[in-house]
Amino acid sequence: MSDLTLRDVLEFRPDPWHESARVWGRLAQGIDDAAEQLIRGSRDLVHVWPDGRASAAAVGKGEALRAEVSNAYNPARRVADVLEQHAYAMVGLRRQAEEIVASARLAGYQVDLVTGATAPPPSADMAGGLDRSSRATESVLQYLPTVVGYARAQDDATANAIAVNMPSPRVGFGSGRLGGVSRAVLEAQAGRSPAEVHAWWESLTPLQQEQVLRGFPDLVGQLDGIPISDRMWPIVRCWIANAV
Repeated sequence: MSDLTLRDVLEFRPDPWHESARVWGRLAQGIDDAAEQLIRGSRDLVHVWPDGRASAAAVGKGEALRAEVSNAYNPARRVADVLEQHAYAMVGLRRQAEEIVASARLAGYQVDLVTGATAPPPSADMAGGLDRSSRATESVLQYLPTVVGYARAQDDATANAIAVNMPSPRVGFGSGRLGGVSRAVLEAQAGRSPAEVHAWWESLTPLQQEQVLRGFPDLVGQLDGIPISDRMWPIVRCWIANAV
């Protein structure tokens, strides 16, 4: 899972992500144009060269190439979209973190940008407790770990989407598959907030979610944050199987 720190969130810069998204967008458009040219140039081959083994081989190869080029467009487009979405999402989270940290520092708090830990100023101590201003600051600071948690979930989701859609030297675009989710990873979600669990669940691919539902229905049912329809589906599936 992502190990982004508060410092990483505060130092996030969207420009490289937007530029990468534009590059992938141009690649996707180029693939789309190439697919159209290939289709136009090869679709009548079967009519002008209808007979013989060589003809059949050429027609089959043309169909395979058309499918390969056409299928490459969507993964390239998805990579462009996910890079763009990541930039906007992280900018929003950075702004939230900046506001919280600025508010804390204005109140005299020390904020560790690596661990996210905070310490009130000595003047905040009143008879063993915090003064009213510091209590107000503390109520804002409680959201800082959540912001960092959302950033990590966003980082995981983006990495997941890129890994699935990146071209493989051996088999081309869009054919990569991420490994399964282990029981240990699922058990680790039990200590997270429902919002963090939901963000983690959304970062999984449909195949990974299906694997979790099939492999660990007992754990899924206990995790607040996973949609209720997914949490109930293993139970429904078992009922259907028994009914049949």
